[in-house]
Amino acid sequence: MCAENNTASAASASASAVSASGQPGRQHCRLKYEITEIKKPGEAQLKDLFAIELSAHLNPWSYDNIKACFTPFNHVLAIYVQGVMAGFAIVQLIAGEAELLTIGIKREKQGQGLGRALLNAVLDFCRAAQAQCMFLEVRVGNEPAKALYLSSGFEIVGVREHYYEAAGGHPAEDAYTMRLDMQ
Repeated sequence: MCAENNTASAASASASAVSASGQPGRQHCRLKYEITEIKKPGEAQLKDLFAIELSAHLNPWSYDNIKACFTPFNHVLAIYVQGVMAGFAIVQLIAGEAELLTIGIKREKQGQGLGRALLNAVLDFCRAAQAQCMFLEVRVGNEPAKALYLSSGFEIVGVREHYYEAAGGHPAEDAYTMRLDMQ
């Protein structure tokens, strides 16, 4: 189990360090990893974030959109394997609510438990910041992501029609809005 071999140094202004390993039995990761919060990224980190975004998503955010996410309300958590960024998540915390804006793992690192480890760290981070609930959108056809979110306690609470634009030969697609009560 990875929980014994991994570390985290993600922290918010109102919370102390958040454990990436989470609760026993929550991890199924096959790799050693470290999760940290990126507060003031350098150019190299921004390029890494953008490369992961391009690798992980059919409708990736632009470089400028990622760069613009470094605000007091948004938090960027990155997961590193052997010192190399393998994925990241951006979560927004406002008035007791969290919204997972994006999460992604490099395509070649997917399927190894890093997404679950990163999501668990994000949830721990938000709980430490006193978030009462979390929302996210997920592509209706993204079965691995839906399974991850459902197994983490999220529930489908709505549908956003044509939320994702057509891209890469894929048609426009609806998104499920999902919610997790964190109390």
